[in-house]
Amino acid sequence: MVLSWLFGSEGAARGDGFNLPDGPFRFLALDVETANGNPASICQIGIACVGHDGAMSVHSALVNPKQRFAPFNVQLHGIDEAAVKGAPDFPEAFAEIAPLLSRHLIFQHSGFDRRAMYLSCADHGLAEPEWRWADSVQVARRAWPEFKGNGGHGLAHLKRALDLEFEHHDAGEDAKAAAMVVLHAERKTGATLEALIAPAPRKSKAKAVVPLAEADLEALAGVTAALAESDVQGVVPCPADDAVSEADENDLAAQVGVLRAAVEAYFETGEVPTAHPALRIAVILAKHRETERERAFLAAWGRHFSHAGGRYGALVRRARKKGAVG
Repeated sequence: MVLSWLFGSEGAARGDGFNLPDGPFRFLALDVETANGNPASICQIGIACVGHDGAMSVHSALVNPKQRFAPFNVQLHGIDEAAVKGAPDFPEAFAEIAPLLSRHLIFQHSGFDRRAMYLSCADHGLAEPEWRWADSVQVARRAWPEFKGNGGHGLAHLKRALDLEFEHHDAGEDAKAAAMVVLHAERKTGATLEALIAPAPRKSKAKAVVPLAEADLEALAGVTAALAESDVQGVVPCPADDAVSEADENDLAAQVGVLRAAVEAYFETGEVPTAHPALRIAVILAKHRETERERAFLAAWGRHFSHAGGRYGALVRRARKKGAVG
């Protein structure tokens, strides 16, 4: 298998359009960056096109989400309001990429990118596209099962373990990384692409603790996305941790962004998110007397992460006090 990466001007510039080739390709990989905790706030789309000879071209462009940019997200990917000024909005970008994507298998690394695309379509009154998706996290788990509990299958660890060359948190670069993971997995396992993406056989014996399912993430993401759209702004003093600045510590949208990223990482690495951003969200909502919103959030969190044990003691006590859990 040829593992070569071809980059021209299409892979270097963020704002000059996608300049997509016609194909056909063996498969594509797609990644998005968002402006805030709402998955539908896409501000950059990246697409990696893998040819039948293993060669790859990468294409990315900025998108104007016409939404506020949360400080956490800007710090993560470096894209802000000024960067997307003059960039196409989502319907314009979608019209450019849809013809190519509709004809190919599309890889994403975890479920966030597909969800972001479909929620963006819904927000703009576009029909949900009937695209064929696959998950490079699943492929990585099959190729390197030894990484479970030993670094995990997130892009950050795979970059180190597989010696991948890419810049994390750029949509084009992350799309490239997902495609490279698939190519390396094919070479390592000798399995066909269809075998690597086939659904895993169901286990007959139920586990005592059921891992968080994608449907659970959808439910939790719905709660956090609703919070991100709220005009509530936190003013509760709290010492900042290493993840966010002191200002972001008291900003609802920023905390939702931190939480969303942590929940996504759970799918990639299996590492249970820290309780801190969830507790901050609850405190901010309580300060502003958003009682029902706080209760809904705590109930969702409790349903999905109650198996995590003592690290969530403060959240569990708060949820019980608010009547969010039994």
